[in-house]
Amino acid sequence: MVLDDLGFTLTGTADRIDRDHDGNLRIYDYKTGSPPTEKAQKYFDKQLLLEAVMAVAGGFNNLPAAPVSHVSYIGLGSTPVTSEIMLSSAEIGDIKLELEQLISAYSRENQGYLSRRAMQQERFEGDYDHLARFGEWDESQDGFVQEVGK
Repeated sequence: MVLDDLGFTLTGTADRIDRDHDGNLRIYDYKTGSPPTEKAQKYFDKQLLLEAVMAVAGGFNNLPAAPVSHVSYIGLGSTPVTSEIMLSSAEIGDIKLELEQLISAYSRENQGYLSRRAMQQERFEGDYDHLARFGEWDESQDGFVQEVGK
């Protein structure tokens, strides 16, 4: 899906997309472990929510644009479980707007990139902690702008 105004392309591959009897799409993702909760999906695991935005915009090959009614993670672990979210067109519009605002913010030259901006759990090491020199200060301090490399 191309966001022309931002010069940004969102790509992704859905595990499964079904069309229900009303013509709405249902998007699924299979997980070998436990799927994220609805709250975790809204704040941290936005994969399916972004796939819903893509589907509404016709962003999947060979799949015309259509409304999305549900997104679901299907956990295939020893205790199978499904985590489903019903979505309205307004909610999908809000998700797209949040994405556009985020991409727009990170397109600004003076926008910093915090390695631990929104941690779901602080006890786990972040992917970029070694670059950010994490551990030299505590997480109660706010990030700040510091010009480097000029």
